Amino acid sequence: MRTETAYSEMKPDMESLLRTCQQGDAFVWKKSKELRAGQAEGSVWSIGERDLLRYNGAAYVPPDKALQSEIMKNNHDDAQGGHFGKARTIAAIRRKYYWPALEADVDYYVRTCSICQRVKVHRHRQYGLLKPLPVPSEPFEMVTMDFITGLPPAEWQGATVDAILVIVDPFSKYTIYLPTQKVLSAEGLAKLLIENLVQWITFPQHIVSDRDKLFTSEFWQTMCYYLGIQRRLSTTAHPQTDGQTERQNQLIEHFLRCYANYEQTDWPRWIPLAQNVYNNKELRTKRENIRERLEEAKEAQAKYYNRGRIHREFKIGEQVMLRAKNIASLRYNEKLADRYLGPFRILDTWGTNAYKLDLTPRYRKIHPVFHVSLLEPHYTNAGNHVPPGPVLVDGEPEYTIQEIVRDQKRGRGTEYLVRWKGWPNEEATWEPEDAVNQTEALDIYLRKKAEGHTTLELRQRTKKGRGKKDFPLRAQRPRTQRKQNKKQNEPKPPKGI
Repeated sequence: MRTETAYSEMKPDMESLLRTCQQGDAFVWKKSKELRAGQAEGSVWSIGERDLLRYNGAAYVPPDKALQSEIMKNNHDDAQGGHFGKARTIAAIRRKYYWPALEADVDYYVRTCSICQRVKVHRHRQYGLLKPLPVPSEPFEMVTMDFITGLPPAEWQGATVDAILVIVDPFSKYTIYLPTQKVLSAEGLAKLLIENLVQWITFPQHIVSDRDKLFTSEFWQTMCYYLGIQRRLSTTAHPQTDGQTERQNQLIEHFLRCYANYEQTDWPRWIPLAQNVYNNKELRTKRENIRERLEEAKEAQAKYYNRGRIHREFKIGEQVMLRAKNIASLRYNEKLADRYLGPFRILDTWGTNAYKLDLTPRYRKIHPVFHVSLLEPHYTNAGNHVPPGPVLVDGEPEYTIQEIVRDQKRGRGTEYLVRWKGWPNEEATWEPEDAVNQTEALDIYLRKKAEGHTTLELRQRTKKGRGKKDFPLRAQRPRTQRKQNKKQNEPKPPKGI
């Protein structure tokens, strides 16, 4: 029998369960007695067909948490429920059911829904008030640095350049543009600084930059340590930390668009002129105290910036969801991938607006510190489904494979991307071939691959057949023949689960 959905009529099995609950409820017994005695005429209560107590025509649900949870699940999780918000879910439930705490219960259920927390867009103002960098007390005490990449290759002073290193002094706003190469090494970066900054001005005490591999390399860290330079690195996916240099990037790109030739091969020769034009423009603060004006500007900037922000703090040990921005997904298409990953536990606070997370091994290559604007609180519902634990086979804990979704070459062998039964998609792990051999999931995956129905095969066909109405399927035979429905030797659980 088909289960009840958000907009279907009440099914017989649900009606039978509801009647059983009402028969054992004292409130229902009392209200039914009043209605049969004619003491509640004109009331919103009534005895409907099949002796169900109703409120404004909707069946009354006694305070049975399991029954109420099942009703909310049918009207929210079902495809006709659509995982919509509180208002739509309440409207769908009220068509057939009623209980006094309906709104509060639905609000809690929707807020703690694990799927909604991963995929929904949050409409609140962004977290994280502006915390301006300290105002330096003299020129070039602090500098900010960033690269402009993706420029067309061009000749400059006997070398081929395709990037610009932008250095800004926040105190005087003096800016230096240096044509360079995208593949610049840490040693080359140090040479650029010494020849174009240190030689003519001084060593800065602070350098603000993003987390480019040059600024996090061992050579760069060692050099800054021995020269007494404090590094200020932005958090992951939060360029606002170095917003001043980001703004300079826009200015120089605008200048080059206006004056570079059609072939875009002479842009390096315009760099010195662009630097001169910007640094010699007349400023409104020319005759005023620069530090005082910077302090005023900092306060005004923070006030303007914070109009679209709200303050949010998390505690160490709290569980949060991480925005999937700039993090590669295992899904076929980023458009339909989860918006949030997690939950992850907060290990520590960094400054006033950043947190260090306890990421799973899959994200070990990602710097674990994130700005608060990329985080959302995770709400746990004790009634939600808990991922199943392992079963013991010959004394060893083993998990159950739900499906294999992809494969890749690893050295001389093959690895398979495994989704585990009862676990979310982000917990999928790469497992070696010998760990999934002779499993039903592998048989199904190889059969789909031979028929061209796997994600990878569909992607290849779409790419090759773009613009054509029909395109042939390229069948691939598995290297070994396996018996169907043969399931044994389940792999060991993935690390980090």
